[in-house]
Amino acid sequence: MDRIKAIKSYQDAILANKYYPEPYVFLGTAYDEKGQYKKAIESFERTITMYTLDEKARIQSMGLRPDLSNVYVGIGVCNLRLGQNYEAAAAFKKTIEIDSSHAEAHYGLALAQLLLGKNDLALEEYKAVKALKGEEAAKPLLDIINKASQ
Repeated sequence: MDRIKAIKSYQDAILANKYYPEPYVFLGTAYDEKGQYKKAIESFERTITMYTLDEKARIQSMGLRPDLSNVYVGIGVCNLRLGQNYEAAAAFKKTIEIDSSHAEAHYGLALAQLLLGKNDLALEEYKAVKALKGEEAAKPLLDIINKASQ
């Protein structure tokens, strides 16, 4: 399904039941893939709002458990793409608060820290990625950090 059709389908699903969180996540992902990062962030944030406010009990009663750690990663990635590095770092930190073993969040936080000029903090995140995914998976991040530190 192309992105435009996907976006339309998720918008239709939201119109059918605006209190169901999953279409917001999928809509955010489709907007991200289409390069509409601000709209993606809005969709991801709507999921978080639904899950953390009055809707949480109703959503859980339906057996739904949105993976908010991945939603925050989506927000972080979109913020990086928009050059909003502080916001990206905050989103990746929120993911790590939810799930400290989320290697992609540590990787994203390292990149955000580098872009903020905090190379020492980026190196700490590299160490977390290395511990979680191994040296081979973390090496590209170390190369980026080393290049930025020169």
